[in-house]
Amino acid sequence: MRSLKILSIGLLLLAPTWGASKPNKPAPNEAKPQERLTCLWRGVYHYPEGSGQEPVRFDTVMIQDGATVVGFMKEPNTFGKRQEPWLHAAFKGRFDEKSGKVTFTKTYDGTGGEGHDVEYNATLGRDGAKLEGTWAIKDLGGNFTLERVPTTRSGAFSGVWSGAYHYPEGSGKDAVSFNMVLVHDGQQLVGFMKEPNTFGKRGDEPWLQAGVKGRFDERSGKLTLTKAYDGTSGIDHAVEYNGQVGRDKGRIDGIWSISDDFSGRFTLERRKLDAKTLDSLK
Repeated sequence: MRSLKILSIGLLLLAPTWGASKPNKPAPNEAKPQERLTCLWRGVYHYPEGSGQEPVRFDTVMIQDGATVVGFMKEPNTFGKRQEPWLHAAFKGRFDEKSGKVTFTKTYDGTGGEGHDVEYNATLGRDGAKLEGTWAIKDLGGNFTLERVPTTRSGAFSGVWSGAYHYPEGSGKDAVSFNMVLVHDGQQLVGFMKEPNTFGKRGDEPWLQAGVKGRFDERSGKLTLTKAYDGTSGIDHAVEYNGQVGRDKGRIDGIWSISDDFSGRFTLERRKLDAKTLDSLK
């Protein structure tokens, strides 16, 4: 009996040690280290002192895959050649985990008649919530900051997606391809979508631009998105997307609709951030 008591006490003492040896599971909302910059950022860039120009605020959806960062930016049109409400840009760059340095090239996509490059160099704060640095266009430059929207993060659907939507049969219209960047915002999804301008009111604009919000239902495997055109080329209506997510969450097939009698099919596929994707991101 004495031996059994000693054995029982020994097992109890060992139990906490076994439990502590198990690896800690990451929290559901915790980003993987190679994706920690993936989120929605809000920023402001400043012109040189004495320029007389006001700071410009902008939003960006950033996607990180290891050392690669890409995304879309949107800002009010303060200098465009055409009277559009917004200027849009894509950016591509690198993140150095050891130094915390982020460098990327922002390329305006032609919206509003602007298509030049801007070089950004920044350092990530220790808490990972703020980027501070400089921007430059040849000899012109200034400071900028970006602050993470704290509810946004990487997740199952964050990344760069390419898709196509099809008009109703018999319409005689070709399918339209588009690109989208998407991140998680709490229990929802947010991002930017852009497509070639095939029906805008002003034909000199190369793209139609939209914001995206949505949600994924884990039980049914259904993903719903609302695409709201932002006024570029005079287009500002909303489109509802309802799709079925594939098992690997890398493909979505479904139906888009503007009204009960105007709808069609769409597909979405997640893109790897390889050289081909980077070259195609405009």
